[in-house]
Amino acid sequence: MKLIQLLCKMKLLGGANVMEKVLQTLWLDKLQEGIKTILIVSKEKLDNLSTKANKIYKMKSSTEVYTIGADNSVLSTLLDKISNLEKQESGLKVHREFSK
Repeated sequence: MKLIQLLCKMKLLGGANVMEKVLQTLWLDKLQEGIKTILIVSKEKLDNLSTKANKIYKMKSSTEVYTIGADNSVLSTLLDKISNLEKQESGLKVHREFSK
């Protein structure tokens, strides 16, 4: 749901009895922290804030960065194999020295 649609729905549910400042507080509370932080300091009317919120959301969602994590089991397996190779190399050196 777009942020402007959320505001419209909240206005509809609240009716004429809900003051704009109360509605603004409730609406801002539903936003993501990054968007809320930008908009909370603005003195603009609520409708203008919702338009800005949509623009910020679009811009923010198109620049997201995703991270990936290494699979610990793969890393553990590789470390075990390296350790085994080091032991084999060490064993070969000892065997080679006794052969001389």
